[in-house]
Amino acid sequence: CKEVKRILAKDPKAVYSYIVSMAANPSDILELLYLFKRSGLLTITEAGMTVALNVCPLLEGIESYRKTKTFWEVLLENPAYKAYMQAGGKVIVQFGPSDAN
Repeated sequence: CKEVKRILAKDPKAVYSYIVSMAANPSDILELLYLFKRSGLLTITEAGMTVALNVCPLLEGIESYRKTKTFWEVLLENPAYKAYMQAGGKVIVQFGPSDAN
């Protein structure tokens, strides 16, 4: 996150989204939002939340595909993720084969 923050300080449009490879659970995305907060890429004030870039889970493999509906149901009901979306965060998802094999 520090490197991304450094790049965004030079050019706020240089990075649009942060891809989370092998995102298997909603906690993978929520943990990244926590890291964004710790690094200053996400700020919370009385006026609301601001986020510097979008979070994009990359769902790979048959098991991830099968769990997609549950993954999004849980994530979209989470208060932290709802706040991220209200702050302008986009719902972006990528599907693809795992290159780990």
